[in-house]
Amino acid sequence: MLLAVAIGVPIAGVLYKRERWQAFVKEHDCKKVGHKEGDVVTSVGMDSKGFPVVSTGVTDDKTAWKCKDGVTYWR
Repeated sequence: MLLAVAIGVPIAGVLYKRERWQAFVKEHDCKKVGHKEGDVVTSVGMDSKGFPVVSTGVTDDKTAWKCKDGVTYWR
């Protein structure tokens, strides 16, 4: 039961955000105007004790939406 809640609540939050965005797109007459592919980012540095550290991160794909309010939103 606890696992179902731990998985279900974040998924419900994502779906709710997606529904809100789709409603915003419709209400503000937004059109897709661009796209950026995600990427893998690697950085090198030192920790607080002077040891080298390599970290890797990922950026998501993003789509540009131009809306009738004149603003371009990246999502």
